[in-house]
Amino acid sequence: MSHAASPSRLLSRRRGARRSGSHRRRWLAGLRSACLCAWLLFAGVAAADPVEALQVVQQLENDHGSMYQRMQVAYDAHRRGDDARARLALRDVAAYAMRLSSGLADLRAANQDTLDRGLYRDRVALERALADTGLAEQRLDQLIESLLAAIQYLDPTSFYVISSDAAAFDEPFLAALGSTRQS
Repeated sequence: MSHAASPSRLLSRRRGARRSGSHRRRWLAGLRSACLCAWLLFAGVAAADPVEALQVVQQLENDHGSMYQRMQVAYDAHRRGDDARARLALRDVAAYAMRLSSGLADLRAANQDTLDRGLYRDRVALERALADTGLAEQRLDQLIESLLAAIQYLDPTSFYVISSDAAAFDEPFLAALGSTRQS
């Protein structure tokens, strides 16, 4: 047997080949990880777009309409003396109000990002949208408090307070949606 063909020499070459293959696999896995991280970073930046704010506006409009439909059900049930149904409808109204609260936070974030990145057509409208969104969030908090109190203590004045708080919320809410569309 020659020295070049010895079994120990063949084993040593195979181990070296495995090591270099393992090294290549690790290097490729690292490259894939780096590419994935870069893609995720870019995807986060690409999502900051005025179109995102308009999608949030559409969802807010849908939730707002649904909230008022359920509010009408609560009013009608209360007028008929069906307090159990009125409370159930008010719980639904409160759930939609909380969805609106979350949506307004998303809208504020999207509008702020649009402003920060300079992707607007009308800066004044966008700044007005941010201010109106902040006011709408405050007034929505008042409405949610009124709804939660009305669910617990349903009386004739509850619906007056809810109507008053809803009207106070609607003005800045609708202004924020309109200003967002203009920007």
